[in-house]
Amino acid sequence: MSILIVSSKQKNTEEYLQNHISKVENVSINILNNVDIINCNKDNTKLSTMNVRSILNETSLKPHQLSSKYIIIYNYDRVGERIQNMLLKTLEEGRVKILLHANSIANILPTTLSRVIVHNLENNLNTSEENETIIHNIIVDKQVNRIWDVKKEDINDFLNCLETYLKSNKPDNYEKVDKKIMLLKKRISTGITLNKDIQLTNLFLDLL
Repeated sequence: MSILIVSSKQKNTEEYLQNHISKVENVSINILNNVDIINCNKDNTKLSTMNVRSILNETSLKPHQLSSKYIIIYNYDRVGERIQNMLLKTLEEGRVKILLHANSIANILPTTLSRVIVHNLENNLNTSEENETIIHNIIVDKQVNRIWDVKKEDINDFLNCLETYLKSNKPDNYEKVDKKIMLLKKRISTGITLNKDIQLTNLFLDLL
């Protein structure tokens, strides 16, 4: 599934996306210098329908270095409804991995939001603290119902936080759970529809 990064700082977005693609591809990636990664609208220039068609045509070519082609579109909240509507089908199909950046979601169409996973970097600190509390409540206090408090759009951040917790605490079955987390994150990145509560419950059953 495609992702939408919300951040007022483009450098933070670039770092996040570089880490994201590197994890998906399992190799260190420079998103600004890779033939399979197309960066669009970095300078907030106005995208035209012709530009978008040209970009989509390019992604029909076989990737050279990576497992698939990637399109990164910055300032997506400023491209206008026409461009957003043009890309809806591509977002839904998942044939091409589209990674979007927006300064806010105010001008993002609801039809777009329904087809992406939103990561709000502005709220990362609060989200991280909340995730740590939920993980502690589940594992230490046995409050398994806290799984329901994890938002679907935040599941990837939650899994990252859980990975950090496990590395620090190293439970007996650490390797088994860590492999499950890696598999789940990979399935999420490929756009497979998952029942969030069932998947997280299965993970924590091995820890409790």
